[in-house]
Amino acid sequence: MTEEIKETKILTFDGDYQIIYSSDFNIYENKLILRKIAGFELVFEFAKDPAVKDCPMSIKGDDTAKRITITLTNFNNSLGAGTTKMVPLLKTDDGKQIYFSIHAKALNEATSFLKVSLTFYLK
Repeated sequence: MTEEIKETKILTFDGDYQIIYSSDFNIYENKLILRKIAGFELVFEFAKDPAVKDCPMSIKGDDTAKRITITLTNFNNSLGAGTTKMVPLLKTDDGKQIYFSIHAKALNEATSFLKVSLTFYLK
């Protein structure tokens, strides 16, 4: 029975979207870097701007360097901030789409600690 469990790969879905990676991170330096997501390096930068009321997000890609930078402003809220839907990120070589969702929560606005939950989807 144990060998069967080892060989079984569990696939997880959110409706029709396959969850290809999901994890929680404790971030202290306002930057989360993930490598090897469809061959790309993903950099999530957390910025603070008291002049901005919302929690905007910007995405910039560099195909040559295989790097995507996602800047998330004012996600250091003690109540938490995150995406309200899956965000399209990139297309795979076989024409599928990779999406992500993110939620971040601070202990308080004075500390650098962020609890970040990040999920990637494939469809």
